[in-house]
Amino acid sequence: MYVINIKRPYQQPVFHIETDNQNLYDTLKTAYGPFICDKTSPEDEIFTMHFLKSDDQAGEGIELQIIENNLYSLTKIKENFLALHSAVVEKSGKAYLFLGATQAGKSTLTAYLCNNGLNYYSDDIAIIDQNTLRVYPYPRAIQLRDGGAEVLKNNGINLDDCPVFSYGDIKRIVLTPKLPASSVSSAEIGGIFFIKRSETENSAEPMPVFKSFSALMESLYVYEKTSVQLISLIKKLCGMKIYSINYKDMDFVKKWIEQM
Repeated sequence: MYVINIKRPYQQPVFHIETDNQNLYDTLKTAYGPFICDKTSPEDEIFTMHFLKSDDQAGEGIELQIIENNLYSLTKIKENFLALHSAVVEKSGKAYLFLGATQAGKSTLTAYLCNNGLNYYSDDIAIIDQNTLRVYPYPRAIQLRDGGAEVLKNNGINLDDCPVFSYGDIKRIVLTPKLPASSVSSAEIGGIFFIKRSETENSAEPMPVFKSFSALMESLYVYEKTSVQLISLIKKLCGMKIYSINYKDMDFVKKWIEQM
């Protein structure tokens, strides 16, 4: 029996998974490498799941989907932190957040920027201190779909040495950007970008406050009960530089960050 613990920073519970399926075990190690731990702490909340090959009636792949669904639906963020569904890069001590719908290109854009001089913070979640509004790194490896990997290859980024996990219908190329020494600290927010991939244009426009507020509320990583504290925090974020960006060239986003 294989045993694995997934302990993500700033989040509970710890996911304790037991399985006799080596492919599932190897896939989880590849996907969640930095967050795999041998031991848990007494203060950790533990959520246990068991997966046996003999119980699999739906074909390989459903177990990974169940784990991913639970990772999202059961997650609780550490007190005094806010989590947004966002990719994050850092430059000169400032964090730049990329928010958008699934397949808006967040992971692909992040991988491109980190291969072209910016520092990697996260490709999936922005961890924000509610008191200081500073962003903390969340160094899970970037998981690329085939389409995103093809875009990067067409832009001269070599992914040949990247590990690949394939489980059922799920396939991802796993890219682990090099983390800078400064990534152990945190960064102030330099800009928040709601991005959308375009076939025809590069454009950036400031988002009105009312649109920013709604878009940020819709981008919460986990469900947060509406409260005076949450509304006040989102209003503070609305005071940041927030832009709606359509891009057909990833270098357009890089230049936009550099001139901010």
